[in-house]
Amino acid sequence: MKVLYFDSIMPESQNGGNIGFVRNLAMVRYVFGRENVYECSLHTPSGLQRLINYALDRSYYSCNINDRIISEAIACGPYDFIFLNGPLVYKYIKPFLANNPIVYLYCHNVDYDYYRNKYEHSKSAPDLFMSKYIKRMESYVVKKSALISTLNSRDAQSLKRWYNREADFILPIAMDDLGEESLNTCGSPSVYYGLFVGSAIAPNIEGLKWFFENVAPFTKGLQYKIVGSCCDYFRNQDLPSNVILEGGVDDLDSFYRNASFVICPIFSGSGMKTKTIEALRYGKTIIGTKEAFEGIDVNFDGVGLKSDNPEDHIKKILELDLKSLINEVSLSEFKDKFTYSVVFDKFKNIVSNYLQS
Repeated sequence: MKVLYFDSIMPESQNGGNIGFVRNLAMVRYVFGRENVYECSLHTPSGLQRLINYALDRSYYSCNINDRIISEAIACGPYDFIFLNGPLVYKYIKPFLANNPIVYLYCHNVDYDYYRNKYEHSKSAPDLFMSKYIKRMESYVVKKSALISTLNSRDAQSLKRWYNREADFILPIAMDDLGEESLNTCGSPSVYYGLFVGSAIAPNIEGLKWFFENVAPFTKGLQYKIVGSCCDYFRNQDLPSNVILEGGVDDLDSFYRNASFVICPIFSGSGMKTKTIEALRYGKTIIGTKEAFEGIDVNFDGVGLKSDNPEDHIKKILELDLKSLINEVSLSEFKDKFTYSVVFDKFKNIVSNYLQS
């Protein structure tokens, strides 16, 4: 089968999205063979171009450079299977449908939920327009899709709520297994610390504000290292003395390996949280909120903590053995449920069963 795989070129700051695209491309190549997969990577247009696209009811990605990329993809067709990373391609898929390919929509989240919630917080006109635009695109792509997977049951319920369409499968986030050797620390850490990694998106900012106000000041014997573009928001602010803003770093791996635990104070958003799976991958104890574990069915007591109560966070953190840098329960949960091999085989079975039906 010849496969057309859609993704987009994302800035490095959007780490979760990039991880998802890399994973899904590897997954599609695993099932269909690298030589049978044509990758169509679209650029994000300027803000002005996106406004024009909204007004003219075009694809979110519509612009001259992407028009050329689509033309090149058409010339390399036709295709038997189309893999979509979300609905934003919109009407760009129309010329590929003449051959009646199987369209698979992989929902990283239900996009309308995300933008609707964003508008509920901001009450801004641009966010209102964007939410309506997203719903129009998502509705179109859902109708054209033969197969749809979501990351968790909550997103499946949202899909049913907004578009009266059942998700065909729940397929969780996956990451490659680092292996035991890669989890060795870079020597003994000079200071034991908790780690947060994230970009400057609203759920991360909201969660860190909560943590800095309600947890960090009451665990002063510990240090918290904050990594990623989320740090930019907190520059020049009065933060607890045990919070260190590292900003963007070249070697994220060493921060994970030397962390005693990972904090995931997330209260909003949709889909699954990449940062939670990444922490499991490194075998870390995770001190998280309910939203941080949405759609992630693990032994919460063994992995760390799942609670929205700041007192629970304080108590659990103060009880941790900071010298123990590997949590075997976290590592076992990752290997059993979220590795490439486990999730890729699930996707392979989905495709095989559909083709045989």
